[in-house]
Amino acid sequence: MPNYDFRCQQCSQKFSRRVSIAEKDKVTCPKCEGKAEQIFTGFLYSKPGGESAGSSGCSSSNCRGCSGC
Repeated sequence: MPNYDFRCQQCSQKFSRRVSIAEKDKVTCPKCEGKAEQIFTGFLYSKPGGESAGSSGCSSSNCRGCSGC
């Protein structure tokens, strides 16, 4: 099950929740029980062999995650 980041539409509380794709529109705020909206943040994935690459793209110090500079 994926982990999503949310922000409450009433109190602006930010939080993460592990929910199915079908249930993410039903998430409520743990602080005030208000309706929450999904916010999009970066992600991290691991390649076989333990190397990690993020969504931040290429940087001058590391071009492993892109097609080169």
